[in-house]
Amino acid sequence: MIAARFLLRLGKWIHSLGERWDKSAEPDRNRIHNTEDDAQIVHEELLDEDHVEGMPEDVPSFKMAWLSERVTGKSMASLRAEAIQLLFALHAGHVIAAEILLSRKIGHIVDNTDRTHPESSEQLRQLNQFITNWTSDAGSLDAAIGLLRQIELPDAPLPDVIEPNAEEAELGRQLLERYEKNFNQQVLEQTLGQDE
Repeated sequence: MIAARFLLRLGKWIHSLGERWDKSAEPDRNRIHNTEDDAQIVHEELLDEDHVEGMPEDVPSFKMAWLSERVTGKSMASLRAEAIQLLFALHAGHVIAAEILLSRKIGHIVDNTDRTHPESSEQLRQLNQFITNWTSDAGSLDAAIGLLRQIELPDAPLPDVIEPNAEEAELGRQLLERYEKNFNQQVLEQTLGQDE
């Protein structure tokens, strides 16, 4: 479900990107150019349909169960599959960004070869840095996907797999409570760091 929704949004984005490139190649001379309208159209195209109003942009775009509910109630294999799907979405974004920036770099080089006074090499240096960053991160995400795929996990929730007795179940509950508190603290710190 998540992968299908992502692929649909990715397809729409790529389609709209292609249309914009096509339109920019041949400007419509009959249209009165209004940059505010263009900005509004681009903003509407990039809106995340699943985003919850009022929440920061870096929160998940779909309703997630609490950490403890996922650990105790979801199949371990299902959690791995969800993680892999999300990593694929991140990986796809990085690969696409790197390719677009590479295309931009080639265009920049071609434009400068036709000029008698080439532009500053600062823009080219920045493009090279961006391409390196996006490509490197894409490689890291690809490696993470590969590692996750190698992990053998049962198609059952954790309590069903290890079948804890009452004392062990209480210990697990306390550990999970501490883990979730630490997790929530890290999420809060990340959110506050993004706001600065």
